[in-house]
Amino acid sequence: MASFPFNLNPFSAGLPGVGSLGFPPGFQFSQQPLNDLINRIGIAPPVLPFSADPVTLQQTAAAAQQAANVEAQATSGFMQDAASNAIRKLYEYVSANSQKFNQLSTVMPILGQAVESYRLRDFASAFSQAFQAYRSVCLLRTTVTDLPPIPAA
Repeated sequence: MASFPFNLNPFSAGLPGVGSLGFPPGFQFSQQPLNDLINRIGIAPPVLPFSADPVTLQQTAAAAQQAANVEAQATSGFMQDAASNAIRKLYEYVSANSQKFNQLSTVMPILGQAVESYRLRDFASAFSQAFQAYRSVCLLRTTVTDLPPIPAA
């Protein structure tokens, strides 16, 4: 038997009417509630490698790979849309206001980096750089009070 500090066994509460792990004496775990839940919501039970046949493992691996591919496509598509909309909006804003406010010229290199990242299909970086450009405009607006706000989408 393992030795526990201060002679306290965390698996036995030692309380009257309480057994191992805090459950009443004689309590039995049942797999049935879990099986009922699995059947109701329609998910497959976990497959353990040591108890599954090779075909089941291959099917499970293929399903996991397909799910990962769908997740990657969703993430990429979302970031592509978010980056393109942000870059377009900022470009229109800077183009419309740069003649009157030459301070906006400092935003163009950041926006150019965002466009280059987008061209290279690095949509997360493109979105991040577009955010940096947006942030730069917001900071400029604190010192150039007549600089108009960036319009909402």
